[in-house]
Amino acid sequence: MADTNVTGSGKKVIVEAAKKQTLSQVKRTPVSGNRQIPRQTAGNVRPGNVTARNAAAARPRTAIKNMAPDTDEVSQTEETETVKNIKKEKSRAEKLRRLVSIISGVVCVLIIGYFTWYCLKAHNASVQAESLSGLKKEEKETTLYKKPTVNLDLLTEAPDILEEYTTLYAKNKSLAGWIKIEGTAIDYPVMQTRNNDYYLNHDYDQKEDKNGSIFIDCDCSLWPRSQNLLIYGHNMKSGKMFGTLSNYKDQGYFEKHPQISFDTIYEKGTYQVMYVFSETIHEATEVTFKYYQFIDANSEAEYDSNMQAMAEMSLYDTGVTSHYGDELITLSTCDYEPGAERFAVVAKRIR
Repeated sequence: MADTNVTGSGKKVIVEAAKKQTLSQVKRTPVSGNRQIPRQTAGNVRPGNVTARNAAAARPRTAIKNMAPDTDEVSQTEETETVKNIKKEKSRAEKLRRLVSIISGVVCVLIIGYFTWYCLKAHNASVQAESLSGLKKEEKETTLYKKPTVNLDLLTEAPDILEEYTTLYAKNKSLAGWIKIEGTAIDYPVMQTRNNDYYLNHDYDQKEDKNGSIFIDCDCSLWPRSQNLLIYGHNMKSGKMFGTLSNYKDQGYFEKHPQISFDTIYEKGTYQVMYVFSETIHEATEVTFKYYQFIDANSEAEYDSNMQAMAEMSLYDTGVTSHYGDELITLSTCDYEPGAERFAVVAKRIR
């Protein structure tokens, strides 16, 4: 019979052997789907049961952890969205830049095209004026102006057209005369028709032209001659037509170019500059002197009043005066100075 008195170290050996036997049995015993694992209490807890319980307890935590959003994944998703938005913004900015570049290119092409067209038109106008000037026949003799032997004031019909203008008149019967200011670009045929619109944008050949033509107011009469012939022309930046007329604002320019040559198709004439001024277009109901309506004075008093009004508006005193019965011309163009709309140069016939 075995000895029941076992020492402390012997008990420890027996306990360890029992643990090994128990673990061996657990491993060999199959787990049935219907077999329930006995509840473990503080009294019957074994090492193998502790491991199983810990594994079972860990499973719910893992499931919960998997159900919760991963902070790293969320951060990565947000970063991806941010990159996409940045790329979209860059794409939009690039498209906008390309659109602006295209529009700028088109505008530049249009500006260059317009400038080229404008210069070409100005050149053509200059060439045309030179060509038309060549059509004027040379005078057989040069004499100072004098009253013709026939009293023109008594004629009911207009006299014959001056020989030097017959060729030009045959090509366009709207020809009214020719104007030239020596030493300047002003050297053009002068037209007249039934309205004041047509020759704003048509040339001598009756082709559309932004430069237009120099023309006489439709209310003026070449024969019998009005006291004051209103002559219009565009103030072209190229200097064509009346583009240099505003130079008369400088008194020194007047002193270099004091006279204007203007022929009607019936008679030749030289005119002395008297008044130079800027003016606005007044309301129709406004009672004041309007130079662009002065064609014929009904009396000497009215004529003198008009001369006084223009003398007061003149930018400087030319020392030239006029009297009732003188023949006048008024060159009128646009004025781009602040507070002004028209610029006018008034001259009287001296021969």
